Amino acid sequence: MGTLNTASDMSLAEIVSFTRLGRELVPPLRSAFPWLNFSPMLHAIAHHAPAFLWWFGSLGAHGEQSLEAWHGFFNFA
Repeated sequence: MGTLNTASDMSLAEIVSFTRLGRELVPPLRSAFPWLNFSPMLHAIAHHAPAFLWWFGSLGAHGEQSLEAWHGFFNFA
């Protein structure tokens, strides 16, 4: 998941790997913890970050720091 901390362009292999890992992340968590709701941050990592990578080749300013800022906003509200 170092992709979240990288603002430079990613190689196609890294984008494919990140997309695969994002898709494989949620189902085991849902199986293990069916009573939990998933945070907007996990949703963004699993669904929106891979799409953003495919479109732009990088997460740029929308990487981990911005996700953490939104995470703090939702925890405060």
